Amino acid sequence: MVKKIASFILVVFSIATLTSCQHTAHGVGEDMEKAGEKIQKKTE
Repeated sequence: MVKKIASFILVVFSIATLTSCQHTAHGVGEDMEKAGEKIQKKTE
């Protein structure tokens, strides 16, 4: 029973970690896109 609970907690923690990493990477991509757009506007 303890192994099942420990496994469940590990799975939930892993899913939460992967989900937060995905959002972070998405946010970095948006920031880089905005920076690129600003550079393009300055060169026009």
